[in-house]
Amino acid sequence: MKFETLSVEKQSEGWFKYYRDRDDSIMTDLFEGQLMNRLKCLSCGFETLAFDNFMDLSVEIPRKAIRILGNIDISYCLEKFMETEKMIDCGYKCGGCKKNVSVEKDLSIFRFPKILVIHLKRFYNSAMRREKLNTTV
Repeated sequence: MKFETLSVEKQSEGWFKYYRDRDDSIMTDLFEGQLMNRLKCLSCGFETLAFDNFMDLSVEIPRKAIRILGNIDISYCLEKFMETEKMIDCGYKCGGCKKNVSVEKDLSIFRFPKILVIHLKRFYNSAMRREKLNTTV
């Protein structure tokens, strides 16, 4: 499917319909939302968008905040989930300048579901073993 030339809203609608045509049920009506994944070339500024439907969000509990606070607010976990990250020398070929470039990547919730399910990743791997986080959220 080629949606790149359409507005953001039309791209979102096209992908949402594509996934909905493949799986339409009462569960998707209640729990399905849509993430927007944006990649931006750090050389020329060219942006590409991708839309992914989701039924739940798997969100990490940031370890740095745990050591400092002992408890954490769910909104902070969601902010970290959607935080912009730079991918340096990742091998991504830009659609604008046609070179392998470094990119900036971020996620955002474009369509919220009627019922948002958040899965908290309560385990992390340390150097020696897997440990459970007992942080209050």
